[in-house]
Amino acid sequence: MEAFDRWQQPGDQAENQPYTFFNGVILNNITRNQESQLAFNGNGSFIKLRNVSLSYALPDSIIDKWGLDLFKVNLQGQNLFTITNYRGLDPETLSISSIPRLRRILLGLQLKF
Repeated sequence: MEAFDRWQQPGDQAENQPYTFFNGVILNNITRNQESQLAFNGNGSFIKLRNVSLSYALPDSIIDKWGLDLFKVNLQGQNLFTITNYRGLDPETLSISSIPRLRRILLGLQLKF
């Protein structure tokens, strides 16, 4: 539980700052200002596959039979995956409220007669 992993005495090593009481309600700095706290306390390391592009042109021996000069297939992917232990949505911004970059997959076909 997050409530037990907090600073309690000077010198404690914990992920979260101490809880405080206000009118009988427990408050924690990480919940009041979570984005800035995660920027300092969160692990923002990640591995991301951002761009991949593949292209394949059929050989002339095949496309000549179809009466074509060119037949090429293109496949492009953006932001395909991210490997991280970060608790927010996007480790590049270290913010729990930022929207991750969109994943896009594009397929193209190029024909020349």
